[in-house]
Amino acid sequence: MKMEPAYTSVGKIFEYRPMFFIPKYQRAYAWEAESVEDFIKDLKNCFERRKSHTPVNHFFGGVLCVRYAVAGDVNQIEYEIIDGQQRISTFTLLMSCLIKIYKELLEQTQKKEDADNEFILEGRIKVLSERFVEFKQEVQRKVNSIEVMKLSRVDHPFYKELIREKNPSPQRDSHYKISKAYEMLLKAVRDIISSSKLEVIMDDIEIIQNIIDNDFTILYMVTDSIEDAFRLF
Repeated sequence: MKMEPAYTSVGKIFEYRPMFFIPKYQRAYAWEAESVEDFIKDLKNCFERRKSHTPVNHFFGGVLCVRYAVAGDVNQIEYEIIDGQQRISTFTLLMSCLIKIYKELLEQTQKKEDADNEFILEGRIKVLSERFVEFKQEVQRKVNSIEVMKLSRVDHPFYKELIREKNPSPQRDSHYKISKAYEMLLKAVRDIISSSKLEVIMDDIEIIQNIIDNDFTILYMVTDSIEDAFRLF
């Protein structure tokens, strides 16, 4: 069995144009409010520790993927998530909340004609969007928009519209759970960054980014064989 396990941060696996997808045989998004609350507690604890200059790692367990080369692009890899989809999906929901808040702050700076912070916010939105939502990719002289995360067939259309702020209507139980998780995460982030000063808010959101990039850790296991993955799973 060829396996490449690595103890790494969540942010590391989203570092350069990742492509994750949930196979059709996997269950839909299933985290109840209690699981999201536990996730938020971990986030708040890591935030408080970073604010006090004593950062701490929080381990979220294992994530198992099968790696596939993308046809037509020698540098692009696609990852099928065999185990860990609930956590990975929730991480991307959290980062979508940060992007939403950054966009709200951007509107404020534009109204105030605050060019410096407008430039900073535009840069942060671009970077996070390309890492956690979608990015542009050229394959054989054709440019396409590539989604970073694709949920299961029944969930993905709803998830795709939700993280792009298109207010989709839930059609099934898993959609309600995704929507509830997003609402809870957005509220939690707003509670964390409750300062009235723009610069403090921006600094606090950056701390949350640092938590994802450094403090939230997983055992990331990758194989090129679906048979090996199921053998381990």
